[in-house]
Amino acid sequence: MSARLTLDRLPLIGRGEELGLLRTLLGRAAGGAGGAAVIAGPGGIGKSRLAQAFLHEARLRGCTVAIGQAYAAEQGV
Repeated sequence: MSARLTLDRLPLIGRGEELGLLRTLLGRAAGGAGGAAVIAGPGGIGKSRLAQAFLHEARLRGCTVAIGQAYAAEQGV
């Protein structure tokens, strides 16, 4: 029986710098500082995978996570 690959099981490749920045922001937020992060870019560059890795770490640290999403069809609404 083969394990089904899901997004959370795939390795995060080439996003160490971005994940490090998000970790820094998470540390600041845990310390009481407000803030926001936007992960943006063209389709297929790994935004969803980066976000999932970050959200997993945030949850492990006991943080409450809120997620927002927009679609290109909603531009200008």
